[in-house]
Amino acid sequence: MHVMTRLLSASALALLAAAPASADIFDIAAANRASGTTDTPTTVPYIHTVEATVSGRKGDTVKAPVTARLRIDPSRPEGERVTILSRSDSDAQEMDNALEDLIEQIEENDAEDQADGFWCSARDSDAFPITPDNFTVIADEGGTTRLKPVPDRMVQLMMGEDDLSELGGRERAIAKKLIDRLDGELRLDSADGQMRGMSFEMTRPMSVMLIAKIKQMAVSVECDRAPNGYPFVSRFSMHVEAGAFGQDMVNDMELRVSELTPVEAYAATTGSGG
Repeated sequence: MHVMTRLLSASALALLAAAPASADIFDIAAANRASGTTDTPTTVPYIHTVEATVSGRKGDTVKAPVTARLRIDPSRPEGERVTILSRSDSDAQEMDNALEDLIEQIEENDAEDQADGFWCSARDSDAFPITPDNFTVIADEGGTTRLKPVPDRMVQLMMGEDDLSELGGRERAIAKKLIDRLDGELRLDSADGQMRGMSFEMTRPMSVMLIAKIKQMAVSVECDRAPNGYPFVSRFSMHVEAGAFGQDMVNDMELRVSELTPVEAYAATTGSGG
């Protein structure tokens, strides 16, 4: 019996010694910061398609969704960046207004804002490093490492801010309330530390004004690799349930990004200039 135990132990040790050691995600993140591998691109060099769906409910009335297929050329000047390929109309003005606001925001975004919204950034920078001080490993499986941010970092990730103190008064108040009301995770590629997605959800309601309350909120981001190898936001979804003036409201938005074409290649095939 003792001989069998020693043989099993020896075999297990041999297998462990032969197995390739997997790098720690925090070591990978540190190496990426040093080399600049995860530095977010500062521009969007791709024409791309956005499929948008906006839907909701007000009280017991379900609002018909409005959908649109948009072609975005970030190289064009403001007012010429969005081409509406197709669009449905809703019987709810709120839904049409939400889509109009989205299109207006895309048109008005400068190069920095375009990049912030397009690329999947884990914010792995000196200001917000992926370290054990900021994250706890939830699981490492299927080539994906799931990390839980500490509360203030979680709010920073969801709001896209490196420094919450730089927010305006109302946004800073919301961030402060979210600190103990938000749960979520960041998903990284276990091999190279690039972002695969993130998701956040409110754990309890939050008053935002004297007469308004956010009852539930969930945000999800999925990432794919662009031709340059950097992850971009391929899917964004947001669900919000709120109440105001004694009436419940639900708003949902989903954006899917695809058909990335380098600006230069697009211009060459269409004969248009960037």
